[in-house]
Amino acid sequence: MKGAQISEVTPFYEAAKVTYPLWDQNYPFEGWIGFLEASNLILLRESRILIRIAGREFLKYPVGTGKTGPFHG
Repeated sequence: MKGAQISEVTPFYEAAKVTYPLWDQNYPFEGWIGFLEASNLILLRESRILIRIAGREFLKYPVGTGKTGPFHG
């Protein structure tokens, strides 16, 4: 099975908490993953996170339009 282990994704969330402390102060990792799953951007299988077609398409927009971020707010 492809995808990433949850433990491989956690460092990205932790780095975002450091970079954007006010945005992440009351938003736990489980809430972030839950949002992505509820939005049909990812699929959780066992302890792996798989990106869905909708997630790939979502990521194509900032890449295709040359957006540099940050992408919040």
